[in-house]
Amino acid sequence: MYVALGLAGEVGEVCNKIKKVIRDDRGIVTPLVQTQLAAELGDCFWYLARLTDELKLKSDVILQNNMDKLNSRKARGKLKGSGDVR
Repeated sequence: MYVALGLAGEVGEVCNKIKKVIRDDRGIVTPLVQTQLAAELGDCFWYLARLTDELKLKSDVILQNNMDKLNSRKARGKLKGSGDVR
């Protein structure tokens, strides 16, 4: 589960950069910050792929299941709200 912690750390770095854009730059993402965010997001993707592999899951199945879930919620008018089962 080491890679799960790596993923959390990288997501935290993305969020911290976005926080500073909101705090310091009035929400405007400069080209420099965009480049930095792209690098951090690349790290997130890498850790997510490694976690998927470690759990012996298939990315395409995970993504399809998520789309099916969201399409079902949309069809039932349940996109808003909270909770995993809606």
